Amino acid sequence: NRVEITFGELTDRMELARHGAHTFWGLLTRTVAVIAAHTLLRTCQTELEAG
Repeated sequence: NRVEITFGELTDRMELARHGAHTFWGLLTRTVAVIAAHTLLRTCQTELEAG
């Protein structure tokens, strides 16, 4: 049950429910791009807050 909830939350937050990918590899590429963008945003915010 926790796995399903977590997967659902990630799908909603990353807007992957309507991803538009035609293949598994397209979906995987989009997922990786979204994760990278979120990570970069978090890193930049941390850098700005630090100083």
